[in-house]
Amino acid sequence: MPYNHAIGTLKDSPMFHLSLSSKELFHSNFLYWIWKIDPTAFQTIMRNLGAKNVTSWPAKWEVLREYESFDLCVVEQGTKRVLLVLENKVKSIPYKAQLDKYEKKVQELYGVYKDFVDLQNGIYKTNGKLYQRNPNNPKSVEDKFDKYDQYKSVDFILLTLPSGFPDQGTIQQQGKWVIATYSQYLDTIKKLTIQQGYKKDILTDYCSFVGALLDVYDTWKNNCYQLSSPLLNTQYIVDAEELRIHDLYHKSKYAQICAEIQSKIQSYIQGVAIIENDDKVIFSELSNPQNQSSKFIAFGYGYTNGQPFVDVKVAFHDGNHPIICIIQAQGGWYRHGIIMDHSKLSKYYGTKDQRIWNYLEKNNVTPIGGNIICVNGHEWMRFENFDKGKENKLCNISEVIKGNIFGESPLYPDHKSRKDSQPYGKYAGDNSPIGMIYQYRKLNSSVTVEQLIEYIVADVKRLIL
Repeated sequence: MPYNHAIGTLKDSPMFHLSLSSKELFHSNFLYWIWKIDPTAFQTIMRNLGAKNVTSWPAKWEVLREYESFDLCVVEQGTKRVLLVLENKVKSIPYKAQLDKYEKKVQELYGVYKDFVDLQNGIYKTNGKLYQRNPNNPKSVEDKFDKYDQYKSVDFILLTLPSGFPDQGTIQQQGKWVIATYSQYLDTIKKLTIQQGYKKDILTDYCSFVGALLDVYDTWKNNCYQLSSPLLNTQYIVDAEELRIHDLYHKSKYAQICAEIQSKIQSYIQGVAIIENDDKVIFSELSNPQNQSSKFIAFGYGYTNGQPFVDVKVAFHDGNHPIICIIQAQGGWYRHGIIMDHSKLSKYYGTKDQRIWNYLEKNNVTPIGGNIICVNGHEWMRFENFDKGKENKLCNISEVIKGNIFGESPLYPDHKSRKDSQPYGKYAGDNSPIGMIYQYRKLNSSVTVEQLIEYIVADVKRLIL
């Protein structure tokens, strides 16, 4: 349906407004309701979404919600043996680490996690002996092989509204999770035969609002997520905010930006390992003596404090400590930052953020043109004529973050409004040993998606080449 018609349909739909309190769980609960009124219809839906083993389910099975943290799953009644796991994504973006965690949980429930790699290779080791499948094996050994075979028959379905997310290709290549779209889901739901009355009215409204949501999302993809699309300030954002689905708009858009950045950078990062975008994981890897001459790169996106962001982290060991350089675009701002474990910098005075700054001043500053934090021979953060407690003039940012995507925007933070007069913004969780200091610049309101991507790619190349 046309975009404006779809917007009107959502505004008028009671079902849509009820869904806003918990978007993913709402749709999982709807599937649960279908199971309660028509188990056969539920099985049909699962088959059409890609489940291959529905016909081999035991005679007695049931649907559970939020069992073992799964959005929705099918289990055998009594034993709770998992038969199918469904992960639902409407406002959130699918990511591989979460799906891997759910696979691990099912392996644990089947008792095969610790031996999973061996069982994949057709062997099982116990009590110092190695076994292959054989009816003459001890019963406990054959039981382990049986459990593994049962695990292999579990269906994993990722039902997602967003598409084009960074982990999509990897998830598809691994082949364990079937990626099903809401278009597939809607086509199946529309074919359900339910008697006239209240239940029929519920199903009709549900199909109407899901169809309208898909039409709205497709319009966003075609007009807002393309390379030539403006990054900021479009009428579509206003519509999304009015409908209270702006998180879906932003997360989907920035997930695709992240995927495009990662794709463009792939050819430049030979010898640089891609790592999970988790600072603790990154620091743990760099603390390993074998990795102290290595570089790692991580890609991230999300939605925090009412603003979408995309970031790239390049991590290395400087000979003394692990360091993460972060490039981040959030809302209308572009940041350069440094992330460190300030608990390892106890010999440097000051608060958490001051320890990081003081370490960098003593180890990464060159005396040319003021205080310059250098990374890989390139200026990364800069501050001139710093005098704590007084209003200070920041340097011309064109030497550090330059390009027409910023116009005449100065380097921030602006110290007129800061009590501590530090030459950086800061973030450090109250109980976290990891902190970040950063400087930033405002993006032009007219910057396009492609301009941001190209700038970030060029910025990353400075750090890894």
